[in-house]
Amino acid sequence: MWPRRPRTPPREEREPARGRAVGGLHLQESEGEAAAGRSAAKLIQDAGLKGTRIGGVEVSRKHSDYFVNCGGGSCVDALSLVDLVVKRVEESSGIRLETEVKIW
Repeated sequence: MWPRRPRTPPREEREPARGRAVGGLHLQESEGEAAAGRSAAKLIQDAGLKGTRIGGVEVSRKHSDYFVNCGGGSCVDALSLVDLVVKRVEESSGIRLETEVKIW
């Protein structure tokens, strides 16, 4: 008989409410060894940014690599928050995050 795997919390407990997430960040492949074993969520949390808010958009308190529209958030709010997070994580860890979606 196979050993039981630990119970994983339901998605609702791990991630922000569906339909409210603005997007997320991930590690650049070029970071390689410096980023080994470190998730974007952990880097954002370690930089003290969980719950940081600009306008109507905040870094999720449940899973810090999600950005959540708390109501009335604009594209400018979201992009400003992404810029702030990328800058602060790079300052604190030396690792540069990038968006999952290309912004141009």
